[in-house]
Amino acid sequence: MLDLLKQQHQEIQTCLESFFKNKAAELSLINRWGPDLCRRLKEFTSGGKMIRGKLVVLSFMMFGESPDQEVIRAAAALELLHSAFLIHDDIMDRDKTRRGLPTIFSQYHRLGETEHFPDAYHFGESMGICAGDMAIFSAYEILTSLKVSPLIRQRVLSLFTKEITCVAVAQMQDVYLGSWRGELNEETIYNLYLYKTGRYTFSLPLMMGALLADRGSDILSSLEEIGEYLGIIFQIRDDELGLYGDEEKIGKPVGSDIKEEKKTFYYLYLIQRANDKQRVKLAGILGNKNLNTADLEYVHNLIVDLGIRKLINEKVSALAAKARTLINSLSGIREKYRVILLDILEYNLKRNR
Repeated sequence: MLDLLKQQHQEIQTCLESFFKNKAAELSLINRWGPDLCRRLKEFTSGGKMIRGKLVVLSFMMFGESPDQEVIRAAAALELLHSAFLIHDDIMDRDKTRRGLPTIFSQYHRLGETEHFPDAYHFGESMGICAGDMAIFSAYEILTSLKVSPLIRQRVLSLFTKEITCVAVAQMQDVYLGSWRGELNEETIYNLYLYKTGRYTFSLPLMMGALLADRGSDILSSLEEIGEYLGIIFQIRDDELGLYGDEEKIGKPVGSDIKEEKKTFYYLYLIQRANDKQRVKLAGILGNKNLNTADLEYVHNLIVDLGIRKLINEKVSALAAKARTLINSLSGIREKYRVILLDILEYNLKRNR
């Protein structure tokens, strides 16, 4: 996906390296943790696919502009925001691996064990929270110093702040639903997908690139809606990979959503369609931190037997059709970029990592 932006991937990475090099020197005057965290954040952020940062650049380029250093810096800021969300998410989900490597809080947990701290796990969580906070503040530092017109900078910061707020309250809903035992509906889960992941992954970067290219509200509105459909599809596929994926490819444990009893479309339809006997069995599996292979296989088989996978695939197809219509009707861009947006949609539909 976005192979044409390989050069920009390297430029975003170089920007992050330069930022953290300067930041490490600045923070070294305070204590050891500043340079330590800069190194960890640089490695963590650089290890991702940088989809969001690339989408900022792509959106800017769609309007006939060649990306300058300020666009690259804005893209780097969005990658730092993404890192912050992942770092905090891993703490809340108790995930110890990300992209096949130890998560940030897990790294500090190990450090606490090495130094024989009495509560090394809590130490790791606390340090991880600080790490995620610093990533957010660093993203703001970059955006507030963008060398663009004051009006564009203000619009970018306003959009950025709005979307962070949406993610925060959506994450609270996700945490709450993790313990909720009452009835659910599709709208609740759809909104969770949209505001926790979908918008900041696709709508935000597409809109940010257009803002940096000084485009108006009509274009932004179209890109926002396209991003929402892409984001919902992305999250549904992420759920699927969390159930059926290859751990080596996705870089995190398969079945973690079941262990944490995440309220996904899969969860909703399992509860709705299972009979009494199956619900009793599921009650011992969903939320079980000691999930085993047999339990995971039972859930897999039940999803097929109850027609849930087919139902979800139909839902994804309907969302994809709406996204295609919007992309094909998008005005003011060259055909080359319309094809790229359609390719991104297809990638979302077929991705395996």
